[in-house]
Amino acid sequence: MCTLPHCRQINMNQPHRIGIINYSHSDWQGGRNYIQNLLTALQTLDADSLNFEVVEVPSHESKSNSVLTRLKNRFHTIRGIHQPQLHAELVKQGIDFAYYCATGDREKVGYQSAHWIADFQSLVRPEFSPDDYSVKAQSYFRSVLRDSQQVVLSSNASQNDCRKLFPEYVSKTAVLPFRVATFPQLIEQSLPSLPELKKRFDLPDKFFIVCNQFWAHKNHETIFKAVEMLSKKNKSTCVVCTGQWKDLRNRNHQETIDRLLEKPSIKQGIRLVGKIPFDSLLGLIRHSHAVIQPSHFEGWNTSVEESHCLGKTILLSDIPVHREQACPTAQYFDPTSYESLAKLMCNSLDEATTGFDAGREQMAVDRYTVKIKEFARAFLNLATQSQHNHYG
Repeated sequence: MCTLPHCRQINMNQPHRIGIINYSHSDWQGGRNYIQNLLTALQTLDADSLNFEVVEVPSHESKSNSVLTRLKNRFHTIRGIHQPQLHAELVKQGIDFAYYCATGDREKVGYQSAHWIADFQSLVRPEFSPDDYSVKAQSYFRSVLRDSQQVVLSSNASQNDCRKLFPEYVSKTAVLPFRVATFPQLIEQSLPSLPELKKRFDLPDKFFIVCNQFWAHKNHETIFKAVEMLSKKNKSTCVVCTGQWKDLRNRNHQETIDRLLEKPSIKQGIRLVGKIPFDSLLGLIRHSHAVIQPSHFEGWNTSVEESHCLGKTILLSDIPVHREQACPTAQYFDPTSYESLAKLMCNSLDEATTGFDAGREQMAVDRYTVKIKEFARAFLNLATQSQHNHYG
């Protein structure tokens, strides 16, 4: 029998209430996408037969573009709240499991919760962050690990990093790889055609695409130098770069990027399109010859998942997490060697395959939809297992 404060009695006839904290006001696009993908994945399950319901809890100043606002029955959304009021709101809503947030011991709050850490890049590869960033990150990660009931990591690689950095807390962690659950729905919409994209972004018939912010660990330099090498060999190529291209956290890195882009042999082969509408982004990925993901470090990479979903060839930096993601269309290169990437790009351009193949894409989407359901079920198991451990 449960005697904890604010803790409602377990009733197998009552749906398990899962509170998802939506930080949609955050400047971090990756965090916003993570929550949207999780919410969308949970919608693929039969909430009635599995006896759960999702309550989206927008944090303070969250935008009102919730993916749950159009849903009924077992999916709900409530008003935005200030962070200090979060605990009271979760109790008021009768939440059994809250995600993601650090709420302290379950004995004190009366419900289960888990936090999510995307990766430990600033500690594992501090050379890619500002001088004082790793000190702040060390304090932040330690406080999250200390104050969370459980911490979700997206890869075994991240869990290994945690084991090395914070061995006293690794027993709190669980690995749950995410999937880009929004993609199968989005590609059903009307997307720009290749002729439209070529005209809009001044593109040739064949082009590569990289979808990364211009942060130091994202390793755009290797792409630029590969383009320069191919240009000197009279092998014309074009790489579309999406995302914010100013790295305000690392001015030395920004200066390096600016200097490289001043070179005509690089500039002519690079298209900086910045942050663009999502239909344009998805259209570019669909019609690209291949996706490039050159990062020195990742926790679990979204571009790999997008390529997996669409059946796109992806040229991947050979780092542990990219091997772990096991994208069937991946080709690997040494992230420190632009020659290695240039060789893959050259070989890819010589292939006769077109950028978009509707049949290939549909087969990939069908296979990936199974992975989305597996992601949703794994999360639901995490949430409900916590309840059993709590009341057991």
